Amino acid sequence: MNRVLSTASVAAFLLSATCVLSAEPKLSSRALMQSKIEHSREVLAGLCVEDFGRIAANARSLTQITEEQWIGVESEQYRMHLKNFRFATAELERLANEKNMDGASLAYLQMTMSCIDCHKHLRRREK
Repeated sequence: MNRVLSTASVAAFLLSATCVLSAEPKLSSRALMQSKIEHSREVLAGLCVEDFGRIAANARSLTQITEEQWIGVESEQYRMHLKNFRFATAELERLANEKNMDGASLAYLQMTMSCIDCHKHLRRREK
């Protein structure tokens, strides 16, 4: 019985240590935005050459970034912009997977407009 408990304890410790070690550190706001810009550029590049896999992969990365890390501005308007961005990136991924170029292009424009609107909102808050 003690041997079973010891083995279970060691397994639990190793599992928790692995989870902690594999967790990616949070990015700074600047690094987070740079990452989003890079993925956005990759989406645009994918749209230009009709590389739907590239579009979908980078749209998925953009969605994941905002689900895992985001700038913690506490305002209803910011949350609305974040929701719009997530919706646009999810649609972009879905439409890329469907190989719908016109739809993916429109979703990219909507995503870009959500970025611009959010940044205008954040600049207004800073004044």
